[in-house]
Amino acid sequence: MFLAIATPLMWLGQCVMPIKLLRWVANKLLIVLIIMLLLSVVMVVLFRWVNPPTSAIMLQHWISAATKYLTKSIQKRTNLALIYSHRQRKSHDETMV
Repeated sequence: MFLAIATPLMWLGQCVMPIKLLRWVANKLLIVLIIMLLLSVVMVVLFRWVNPPTSAIMLQHWISAATKYLTKSIQKRTNLALIYSHRQRKSHDETMV
């Protein structure tokens, strides 16, 4: 009689007792955990024989080299723009005299 008073959870039109629901959730979490563990093992075994495409150190060097190149390029263009503007101002001042 006590079991009839307990309120079962309704799930997809079936009466599912909380113990069954907890067992189902635990089963799904265990499956997800096993899949994550297998993926981790596969990655480690794969990169044991295959060289990784890049590493954090390589990315750091590539990014620093790119920023240095861009900074130098911008500095050169800024210097040229300054020189050309100075020349234009001189020629404009000479024509105004």
